[in-house]
Amino acid sequence: MYLICTLWKYKEAVHLALHRIADAVMTDDRAVTPRGFSIDAYIQQGELAYPVSEGSIRLRVLLDSGAALHLHETPLSADQVLTLQKDGRELLQATALDTSELRWWLLGLGSHVEVLEPKELRREFRGIVTRMMKLYR
Repeated sequence: MYLICTLWKYKEAVHLALHRIADAVMTDDRAVTPRGFSIDAYIQQGELAYPVSEGSIRLRVLLDSGAALHLHETPLSADQVLTLQKDGRELLQATALDTSELRWWLLGLGSHVEVLEPKELRREFRGIVTRMMKLYR
């Protein structure tokens, strides 16, 4: 759980992990919400997803049908397209924020997903899998 807040006199919102807060003191200071701040926009911009780079990527992955099942009900993005392939897998094409959260989700799918694009992400996953194989030999 996170606390979305401003600190001291700064106007930019930040997020703090609640489990790291050891002590809190009540003050008479008035809370100030930054002009135009929207918690929904803050979350949608990926601020809690730990951005790897700015902006979004065009993601193309192949998923086992079981792994793709939840994406039919809960799309990854508004422009998501799922296409059934001849081998029974589904091709997911979507615009996604380039975040650690995206990588954790993909890694959590394990052997049920193959990253096709972007090529840099595919190379990154190849490196992760290679290092994992060395651990399990």
